[in-house]
Amino acid sequence: MKKTDISINRIKTTLQYMEDDLKKELIRESQKRRRSIDKGFDTLYLHLRKLDIDTTIFKNIRGVFYNPNHNFECFKKIKEAFEGNC
Repeated sequence: MKKTDISINRIKTTLQYMEDDLKKELIRESQKRRRSIDKGFDTLYLHLRKLDIDTTIFKNIRGVFYNPNHNFECFKKIKEAFEGNC
């Protein structure tokens, strides 16, 4: 139970930080935020897998070209999947 609580708390905090960064990224792109967002997606993937939540959404995140709008849409889908299961 402690492991699942840790994963849930980690997902919640990552979602909060990523939402702020993604909203800023829609206005103006930053390499530092972009790296932070990528790390956030990696963290979400890891902890969602630990909780047995569907991670097929992550297949569409990384493309050839960077697109903040696409990342924000994927983020919304991930957030909905997490909130629907927890």
